[in-house]
Amino acid sequence: PAEVTLGVIAPSPQVFAATVSDLRTAVVPVAPNVRAGNLTTTTVANPAYGVQEGLRVDLLVLEALGEEPVFLGILDPLLPRAGDSVARFAQNVSDAPVGAVLRAWMAAGAGDG
Repeated sequence: PAEVTLGVIAPSPQVFAATVSDLRTAVVPVAPNVRAGNLTTTTVANPAYGVQEGLRVDLLVLEALGEEPVFLGILDPLLPRAGDSVARFAQNVSDAPVGAVLRAWMAAGAGDG
């Protein structure tokens, strides 16, 4: 399958049967500005990326929202005035509740082939 974005035809990046709505309902707040959740879905055929249809996958979904852009090339000039918000963002993402979500997902055997 292909997608057209701004007139450019490119292979579709879709590899999971789950929709964006499925992802949004799977995540819950776990720390300030961080949401996480688990989602079990299957793959869809996407020969452009070598993905076979029908493989079961367990996804760990992490969504982190910061006050500053996370594009490192753009962020560098902003660091003098953004230092505190970047530090808060990094602390929130690395905070214990987020690590607990990852450990629980791994302990459940998610991702085991």
